[in-house]
Amino acid sequence: MYANNVNTSSASNNYEYSDDHIKSLGEIARNLSENGQFIPEVYCSKEEIREALLGYEKKFNVVLSIKSSIAYTVVWICKHSGDYRVMDREESATKRLKKSQKIGCGCYVKVKTNKLGHWLINEWEGRHNHPIFKSRSIYSQYRIQPEEIEERIGNMFKAGLSPSSIFIVLQSENIKNITKKDLENKYFHFFDLKRKIYV
Repeated sequence: MYANNVNTSSASNNYEYSDDHIKSLGEIARNLSENGQFIPEVYCSKEEIREALLGYEKKFNVVLSIKSSIAYTVVWICKHSGDYRVMDREESATKRLKKSQKIGCGCYVKVKTNKLGHWLINEWEGRHNHPIFKSRSIYSQYRIQPEEIEERIGNMFKAGLSPSSIFIVLQSENIKNITKKDLENKYFHFFDLKRKIYV
């Protein structure tokens, strides 16, 4: 079942099945003129387009990464674009336990400059071949915590709380963009640093 053609009556609560993300990407790329024709949205710089795309990514919980970038053209693709490639014979001979995130998604954005040096989105595909997760804890870049939260986590470690206990505390405070695995990693990193300080 794909994010763009699923009957919402049978949709899982974990996924977003609206087509709003497709419409939103189109609105970033073009405007409707007074005579009813679509015209390209003009951006002053590559950075300005990137800011617009970052807003789109955060709003709909998708991740775009740069596939190619040269002086006058940049292509962004979905994080799930491409297919997993086996890197060595040893791996091909054994079953890979971790599921690859590369599943051939065709969503992409291609931007170019015009003769005036302005940046335009001249090609894009907004449809994904996978469900769009509602949870912002799916992707690591959306799980970066503010400094004050990191400090609180460190203080809870010092007080003897386990990663699981801290996870429950943070969830009760509606801090949802963190996983137990994140806290376990922070736990081992915290005490590893502490050991190095006293060595």
